[in-house]
Amino acid sequence: MVRLSLVLLVAAVCALCGCSDKDVVVKCGDFELTVDDLRFEVTQLGPSYRFDDSYDARLKLVENICARYILAEEAGILDMGEEAEQARIDAERTAVGESYNMWKIENAVRVPRISSLKWREKLDRSLHIMDITFRSMGLAEEAMQDMMSGATYEDLEKSYAGEEGVIFNDIGNKVWRDIDRSLTKHVFPLEVGQFSTIVSLPDGYHIFYLADAHELGVQNEVLYLRAKKFDRWIKEERAKRANQRELVDRYDFEPDSDGIEAAMEAFAMAFEGQRAPEELLEKPVATYTGGRVTVADLFALYFNSPPDARFYPGDAYALMKAAWEVAVPEIYVMAGYDMRLDNLYEVKWVAEKARQDYLVPQMEDYFRSQIDVTDADIEQYYAERHEDLKTPVTYWASRILVENQIEVNRVMAELNAGADFAEVAEKYSHDSYTGSKGGDMGPVNMGIVAVYDSVIAGLKPGEVSGPFETKSGTEFLKLREIAGGEYLTLEEAIPYIEMFIRNQSANDMLAEVVENRKEEIGFFLNEDVLAEVWLPEPGWRENMAERSEAAEEE
Repeated sequence: MVRLSLVLLVAAVCALCGCSDKDVVVKCGDFELTVDDLRFEVTQLGPSYRFDDSYDARLKLVENICARYILAEEAGILDMGEEAEQARIDAERTAVGESYNMWKIENAVRVPRISSLKWREKLDRSLHIMDITFRSMGLAEEAMQDMMSGATYEDLEKSYAGEEGVIFNDIGNKVWRDIDRSLTKHVFPLEVGQFSTIVSLPDGYHIFYLADAHELGVQNEVLYLRAKKFDRWIKEERAKRANQRELVDRYDFEPDSDGIEAAMEAFAMAFEGQRAPEELLEKPVATYTGGRVTVADLFALYFNSPPDARFYPGDAYALMKAAWEVAVPEIYVMAGYDMRLDNLYEVKWVAEKARQDYLVPQMEDYFRSQIDVTDADIEQYYAERHEDLKTPVTYWASRILVENQIEVNRVMAELNAGADFAEVAEKYSHDSYTGSKGGDMGPVNMGIVAVYDSVIAGLKPGEVSGPFETKSGTEFLKLREIAGGEYLTLEEAIPYIEMFIRNQSANDMLAEVVENRKEEIGFFLNEDVLAEVWLPEPGWRENMAERSEAAEEE
């Protein structure tokens, strides 16, 4: 992978010298689509966009980009862009902050070639974990001092078991895939008989103890690949922390003790069902260069987070960490602008695309509003297309996701022996979200996941599919219920037909506008460049770790 530091150099050279014609894929009036723009656009394609890297797929993508540009310019002419500039600014700021974060990580993290045997042995274990939870940081630090003085787990039980706010918990035996990812970095380095450092979680301060470990005997390539990703993840976390410590000083992040006390008071009132006064909510909990975090900001963070991800609002240290969590995205943005990362072509492209993505729907709505749909239009459409007018098909199914043939064989053996599908899912599925619910995926509309549609089409309610491959691994599905697919009457179909006619007519009118404008302002396609240029794999966010490792191995 070309590192961001090199990209910065290339961007600077291009800014000084300008892009040559061989770097331009399309010219459309004042708009130029460069090779770098096209590559970046491909990396942003979502999984629903069918891109097979054929010339036709490339041409379709390029035409869509140009159409988006033309329609956005037309929307501006029609005075629809009042809020589009703010959308562009917001997108640029976000992209600058993300670029800074990625730049720091990519220039701080190196993943060496690692010994597969070392990591396989480390991953191929079942761990017996004990957990001590403290309500205050002071108690946790006191216990840590005892450990450093040689105290054992049993010694701590004797010393602290009677203390209020200290809980000793036997987590039991766990394998790596069953341990929450936020905890693995603390548990992974431990050997039997060792304690972790203090881990701050929403319910208090934890110290973990590895009581025992034994081999599972399932060493394979999957464990090795997980180990490489895990190793990089730990290094990235360390790099982020080091970077954040630097930013605290550079941008003068300073907690406010009065504001922290106000936050504790406001949270206490909220939990008692009282509304905190505005003067309390407006108090600053922390300040930094050019900004501040208020009690109201902490309220928003707390109540907008899932219950298991919330900080503990009764502790000053937890509130200070939460204030930093609120402030750090804005500080990343300031750091990115200080490094002039707003000049990166990726940032400029994201910002301009945000402006266009705001304006194009305005144009679509405008043309829909210009279309009159008569009763005759509706009746004709129904007469010609009534067989296509059905209620949506929804199915309720359960899922088991496994990763290798050994697990496939185990699942098949238990299902064939009559085991309950939900129990097998809880036992084997690697999808922790559905697995904890017996594999239940909830209602799914037909047409959302093509591979599931084809499997479900061959099942009756109560039946279980054989194993089939998806991007996630090997899966089994059990169809529990299916509903919908009934034909609509004319009265029931009227709102759908109106929507179909308006959408189709609007699309035709938009396409006509695009073609007319291309003729007026000029359109040039460099077919040789489009056919031969190397394009990356599509992906909503390219996996930075995989690109980095590939570059290092080359």
